[in-house]
This record gives sequence, structure tokens and C-alpha cells, in this order.
Amino acid sequence: MAGNNSRGTIWQNNNITVNSASYGGLSFLRTYYDHEGKKIYPFLTAIIDVDKGVVTGITWDNSCVFCAKGFCEEITYNFNGVIQTPQSAKQSTGGCYIREEDCQKDSTLCDLMVYVVWSGTDSNNRAFQSSQSRFGAFPAQNIYNEISQLFPTIPSITGDRI
Repeated sequence: MAGNNSRGTIWQNNNITVNSASYGGLSFLRTYYDHEGKKIYPFLTAIIDVDKGVVTGITWDNSCVFCAKGFCEEITYNFNGVIQTPQSAKQSTGGCYIREEDCQKDSTLCDLMVYVVWSGTDSNNRAFQSSQSRFGAFPAQNIYNEISQLFPTIPSITGDRI
């Protein structure tokens, strides 16, 4: 988008967004890179909802389980580029950011990581199991502990901010 059409949308500052699609299901947009704020939101989990083998929709899991307090922001947009809330999107809309300057210290830190889990039933009406293992299904403190052990030198993740 360009010109006046992009004012007040995710595209006004050359931000980068991602979305997920599967057999007719389409997710909202999620911010990966916020150009103006110099923030990267690398952790995303798409939940593909299926009913008897037919994809019925795609939602995003709670990405705020990865961050310390103060590092979670609303990052979900509709396809007009307008920010969504949990009420308007009827799903989790937040995500954790890592400062761009921290990414420059470790080039792999801010690699986009999109996890996919399945919810519902397959064509034989058997329940999918992977959605039970998504990050949002676990207490935030447990996820925080796991991530902080993997990345102990990152100031936006380490510390006692939870």
C-alpha cells in the first residue's frame, strides 16, 4: 500500500507481517518487524482448526508467553492493515518483541519461528494431539524459564520481569 491509503495501518512504516493459510483457512496478519519501533516479534504459533478433515479456520496462539512484562504488545492486524484486539479478532492478538539492537548481537536470535499445531479432528474423526503442546497451553513462567535458559544473554528475555 502506498500514499494516504496506508496511513494508520500496519503498512505505513514499511513493517513486515506474516500470515498463515491452509486449504481455504486464512489467519490474521501478525507483525514480524516493526520498522519505526525497531522491534522484532519472532515467535508465532498458528493453530489450524479442522473438523473431520476440513480446515475451518486458523488462529494465532498467545505469543506473550515468551516475554517478560512490558515486552508484550498487540501485533495482530486484519487485511485492511488495522490493529485488532482479542475482542475484535476473537483470539489472542499479542506477541513478544526483541529489540533490533539485540538481534544485531546474535543474528539467529530474531529468525522468524512459526510453529504450526492442529486442533479438531481428521477425516476419520480422530482428535489431533499437537494443539495440546502449543506454547500458549503452558503457564507463562514455564515457557519463560525454558527460553531464558536457551538465550541467557538477551536483556529483553532475562531478568526478573515476569
